[in-house]
Amino acid sequence: MIVAHLTYDTHSLWACSFTSRSWYSAAVPHLHHTLTAKTPHYPYEVGNKKTRWPKPLRMASKFGFLPFITRVIISGSYRYGRDLSATELDGQTQREFSALVNVRELSIEQLDIPSFFPRIQQYFGQFSPTLRSLTLTRVVGSSRQVVFFLGLFPHLEDFELQNSWCYDKWDAGNDKTLIPSFVPPLRGQLTVQCSVDGIGKTMLDLFGEVRFHHMDLRENGIQSLLYACPNTLETLKLDVSDICGENPSSKVMQTLANDSTGGDSHRDLDLSRNRSLRELEITARSLISELRSRTPATPPSSFKAMLSTIRSPAFLDVVVIYRQGDFYHNAYSRDERAELGDEETWYRRQFEVFHAMREARPYRLVLSAKRVGDDSVRELRRAVAADQARGGVPLQITMSYTLRPC
Repeated sequence: MIVAHLTYDTHSLWACSFTSRSWYSAAVPHLHHTLTAKTPHYPYEVGNKKTRWPKPLRMASKFGFLPFITRVIISGSYRYGRDLSATELDGQTQREFSALVNVRELSIEQLDIPSFFPRIQQYFGQFSPTLRSLTLTRVVGSSRQVVFFLGLFPHLEDFELQNSWCYDKWDAGNDKTLIPSFVPPLRGQLTVQCSVDGIGKTMLDLFGEVRFHHMDLRENGIQSLLYACPNTLETLKLDVSDICGENPSSKVMQTLANDSTGGDSHRDLDLSRNRSLRELEITARSLISELRSRTPATPPSSFKAMLSTIRSPAFLDVVVIYRQGDFYHNAYSRDERAELGDEETWYRRQFEVFHAMREARPYRLVLSAKRVGDDSVRELRRAVAADQARGGVPLQITMSYTLRPC
């Protein structure tokens, strides 16, 4: 019970582990629950050699920490790192990797899935009984191979796919014969970012259904995923910024609204079937881009049409997420700020957009400032206070932000 109160106090846990054998047994699982390593690098890259794969794995095996590890993070270098392939999991490394039998969270960058066939079950089968959350970044393989990889874990709840392009050029000759071993429950959170192939459609084709409660989507053909969760989806987050981080445009929103068949027709997202939807999250960048022109601020027609389709009786909040680059002083140059007007005018036009969107659907507006500096939050608070003084609709600001040191 004492150690449970010191879960996040590393120095106290270290002291406890040196007290006696019983204290050591109680403290060690909290000290060594995470294994972090970096994928193989080229020799000329400068970095910490102690964190390079597979040295952290071998050190944990040497001291008997592998049974305590519940979270594995294998990161990579986008510029110099090599893919994590089957050649990096041979011999002693594979035996040590197979000893990770209590992992609940697995995160891998640059995983080369085709290289593990046909023995993929031997490499990752030890995670099947316990794995609940999976994150793949810059994965190598086709969309069917990625979904087949998900089917190795019968208790998987959360899935995150980042910065991945599942091209058909990685399809093997027998790719269509890949049938997942299990159908995971998939009732947690789905995050799909920067994926240009139909990973959502492939999931529905091979699994039959998904039951996610939360979705964070930046992928083509998401309408089929929304239809697949009519009674479970509670939170939907949409970021219409393009994959390069540029300012969004109407073409990006139309791309998000494509149907699952990948046809040429563009239509607005239909949320009428999602009867359990409670919260819609959008990024401030998606709406602020509409204010670059000198015309009066009007809500983007795509968002307004999307709000009008919501039929869920539980729907309450629209959360507008601000980031550091979305604020007036940081988002634009001096000439652009002079064209848009002073700071007060700029924020007033933003709030006009937020309030005009209420015409499509009544909701409570929540402004969320995430990972921004203290000055930016103070600036947003002053703008909200000024809007309320003018008789605007009361707004709410959440405190989910991270202070950055000056």
